[in-house]
Amino acid sequence: MKVFFFKAIRILVLVSLVNFVITCKKVEKQEATEQRFQKDDIVKVNVKPGLVVRDQSSLSAKKISEIPFETVVQIVSCKEKFEDILGLVGPWCEIKFSDQKGWVFSPFLKSEYSRELAFHISYGKAIREFPPSEPAPIENKLILYRISIQGHDIGKLQFVLDEKMGKGSLSTCTYWSGPPHTEESSQRSCEIEEVKYKRDKDSLIINGESYRWDGRFKGFIPLDEKDDWKEIFAQAFEGKKHPNGEYMSWVLDEDSCRFYEGDSYGGAQANYLCEKKGYDNSCLCFVK
Repeated sequence: MKVFFFKAIRILVLVSLVNFVITCKKVEKQEATEQRFQKDDIVKVNVKPGLVVRDQSSLSAKKISEIPFETVVQIVSCKEKFEDILGLVGPWCEIKFSDQKGWVFSPFLKSEYSRELAFHISYGKAIREFPPSEPAPIENKLILYRISIQGHDIGKLQFVLDEKMGKGSLSTCTYWSGPPHTEESSQRSCEIEEVKYKRDKDSLIINGESYRWDGRFKGFIPLDEKDDWKEIFAQAFEGKKHPNGEYMSWVLDEDSCRFYEGDSYGGAQANYLCEKKGYDNSCLCFVK
């Protein structure tokens, strides 16, 4: 009786595990095949040199046109069925362009204001076209900026690293970015302090904090593990969707030397050091 009881338990556990694995795989598949575009969405072509438009939702269908890279089109409808083409998975979508309609493979489209990197086709696969990585700056006098935005409170940091003199300084300029021409918005608070730094090609250490150059956006990213840069890059450059929706995806804001998630004011942000950006004439402690 005991032997039968234990065998029954083992069978139940095994069945439960199998069901759990199947359920997980179903959830995985559902997440991977989530519809990306909706009717009337405005999108752009995101493959170079252009995207083939067909009269039906099939690779064997008649080609009716080819739309150049970054052309703006409108979604008419999308199929529910997902297909695997050139290593990408997604549905065919009917689009409207130049008073015409036709079908395209939707993974080669991107949202109108997305900063996703473009695709190109190589040896039967769709490959992200990463821009050539620009080398780290090698000037003897390196001026770097970092900007922090917390609601209306703006903090601008200027690092001046002089390898010839062997000195470094940090100027911090803070102000409130409320309504213009008010007493609060016109006031600047400036502080200057010395910093210790060490530079080795693409690596930089300032006051014990490590940074590494990344040529994709011409900046030094901090290596303090506060931010998941791999995930940030995947969402900002590779079109990876945020679990809470595309609106929450990380976006690169080159003007303020940062990536932000969701709202540019008050949302999560990942700051980096950028070269010769962020100079503010009203910050009297800043070096030109």
